[in-house]
Amino acid sequence: MKWSGHSYRERLIKNGEDLQLVLYSRLLTDADDWAHTGYFIIENARLLARNTLAFKEIKPLLPNSDATALSRDIWQKMLKTYHWRIKQIESGRIEIRTNKTVNELEEIYKEELLEVLEMKKDDAAFDDYRVLIGLIV
Repeated sequence: MKWSGHSYRERLIKNGEDLQLVLYSRLLTDADDWAHTGYFIIENARLLARNTLAFKEIKPLLPNSDATALSRDIWQKMLKTYHWRIKQIESGRIEIRTNKTVNELEEIYKEELLEVLEMKKDDAAFDDYRVLIGLIV
């Protein structure tokens, strides 16, 4: 359940970026299965989900998609991203990804980026460290 954010969460599902739902699905089921998930948006009383397998009365966002395969693929990228970032931290490397550094970082990582979650190109909207990295003066 979310208070608002219908369009934002719709985009997350359509773009395979609904990491929270995939994590919930993984935590709720056995290793070979995936729970059906969705976002219920309180503001407009709408349920957002990929298909109608669990929620028959909704307008699905990806009606012809294989929700299990999508969840499995997203989960694998989440794991690879986690391990990739842990290796960076263990080696003392911490990334500062901003609009100003994105091209340089992508040049450094190159092929590694194909296996992990897509990295955002814009400055993070909710970055607690904005002052430290010079985004707010």
